[in-house]
Amino acid sequence: VNLSSDPENEFFSDGISEELTGLLTRLPQLRVSSRTSSFAFKGKSMGVRAIATELGVKNVLEGSVRRAGNRVRITAQLIDADSDSHLWSETYDRELDDIFAVQDEIAHRIVGALEIPLSPGQKRTIQKVPTTDVRAWDCYLKGRKFFHAQRGGSMEQALQMFQQAIAIDPDFARAYAGIADAAAYKYTFYDDGEAVLAQADAASRKALELDPELAQAHESGRTMCRHM
Repeated sequence: VNLSSDPENEFFSDGISEELTGLLTRLPQLRVSSRTSSFAFKGKSMGVRAIATELGVKNVLEGSVRRAGNRVRITAQLIDADSDSHLWSETYDRELDDIFAVQDEIAHRIVGALEIPLSPGQKRTIQKVPTTDVRAWDCYLKGRKFFHAQRGGSMEQALQMFQQAIAIDPDFARAYAGIADAAAYKYTFYDDGEAVLAQADAASRKALELDPELAQAHESGRTMCRHM
């Protein structure tokens, strides 16, 4: 939930939710409900048990984000759906530059509460920082918001934001994967020009070059294979 005074910051709270989903999905010990399924409950007044039943899960992670200037407050709580009791909860008051450390800590605390052992490789996966520049991260999250909107000119706006992210951090693999996703969507639904396909292919290859283990890059690559 976005508790910031500026409703425009909803892209940031959505981005935190999506990032945590992605982090936890990388652990084969967990079956994590997809972004599409979990976001379907956004803004709805439903009990945790009802949500868990609909999603077919045992635990629900919920929380809020409040952003003001360079400060961010994130509250997260992991709830056992059967007993409707907290397995873990925490509030983080940090500088915005610490956002990746907070996401990493939340993921580790969830894993600890569920008593899931992690291999060294899985620990490195959770701790991997996508970019060192929060400005690039902001642009990327805005791009994801426009990409998921999938209406009107939102895909063009998504491409612009991903490109801005790369202008700030040229080694930001996820932003290249975002360009590949957005360009592939354009090619599939309303612009089948060769230039659009080439843009998607080049961005997908660049993302894989920068981070061969990046799940988003591999998914973009598979999408491109289906179109070529």
